[in-house]
Amino acid sequence: MSERELKLLLCGNLEAREYTPGFEELKPLQDYLMHLLLRELEELGKPIQFHTGLHEGVGNVLPNSRPTLLINLFRTYPKVKFILFHASYPYSMEAAVLAKNYPNVYLDLCWVFAFSPKAGKRILIEWLDLVPHNKIMAFGGDYMFVEGTYGESRIMRRIVAEVLSEKVGEGVWKLSTAMRVARRILRDNAMRIFKI
Repeated sequence: MSERELKLLLCGNLEAREYTPGFEELKPLQDYLMHLLLRELEELGKPIQFHTGLHEGVGNVLPNSRPTLLINLFRTYPKVKFILFHASYPYSMEAAVLAKNYPNVYLDLCWVFAFSPKAGKRILIEWLDLVPHNKIMAFGGDYMFVEGTYGESRIMRRIVAEVLSEKVGEGVWKLSTAMRVARRILRDNAMRIFKI
């Protein structure tokens, strides 16, 4: 907004609806609010969830949802637990490395099994090889309707069972280890992170 337009707006000669602030003007306010929120969450001991990777709808700028863009926040707020949604797809391995390297980064496969069960299976296999399984949640909810949540939960449970069965069948894990991992990624991790 130019100085002239600002004067006109303040004097009432330019209607506010005629002006829409741009990115550069909004960024300082957005940064301030994000840091304010994170300081509050840090004080309360509460986690924060970020929609990273693929988003619903069209027109989203995919590179803006890369999980590596959050590194400065992970470092600035080491006591805040950051949960990355949607497996950060298609940046799933970036998210895995972040979770491995930053103690305050956690991974959530929510919605992945709905848009690509095959990708969800591949990602889960890779994550279980790389990331401590106490940082992975196989299923979270960000559906607006219960039927979607239920449907995806059925798909997810089948795929989790397949992945863990394969690890046992290949001799990578004992059955007791697979059962412990299942309990963690399906329930215990979320219960601990969200203090339920």
